Amino acid sequence: MVEKEKDKNYLILKVLIYFLTTILVFLAGGFTFYFLQTKVLNKSEEKKTVPAAEKQPAPVEEGQEQPMINSEPASTNTLESNVPVVEEKSDFELIKEALATRFSKDLGATTANIGKQIGNYVSGGVKFEGEIGGAWFLAYKGASGWVIVSAGNGTIPCTDIEPYNFPVELVPECSREDGSIVYR
Repeated sequence: MVEKEKDKNYLILKVLIYFLTTILVFLAGGFTFYFLQTKVLNKSEEKKTVPAAEKQPAPVEEGQEQPMINSEPASTNTLESNVPVVEEKSDFELIKEALATRFSKDLGATTANIGKQIGNYVSGGVKFEGEIGGAWFLAYKGASGWVIVSAGNGTIPCTDIEPYNFPVELVPECSREDGSIVYR
């Protein structure tokens, strides 16, 4: 009887230790997560700086002295300061625009995704607002920008991809005009 009581107490002790260890692990993980999130947020807030041109002095009450404002330009190179900043669009944005243009759709009504990109070659999917289904597309980036080479819902016509020499990894098979399949 005493032996059973010892085994029972030992089992309860094991369960209690396991339970406490589990709680400690979760608390430590939660603390670590919170600490890292706070650190990341603080770093991102430090990076947000207001350019000198946008900084406004605090309002001055009557009878107080006006603070000095640095009116020197940020750059002494006048040519550099007069050049407008042009943001380059990503490949995704340019392909989405090419798809909207090709199908005469509004850019806002166009949903696209890039499935795979190998250099200047892309395969992906496109869907237009108000339509039931989507389609696949193949795009190529040439000297004039992104071109939608082919799009549809069936097999890829070989005549569409041959002039662009699409990688086999993107187009493993295509169909001839007679309907036969070519495994590349």
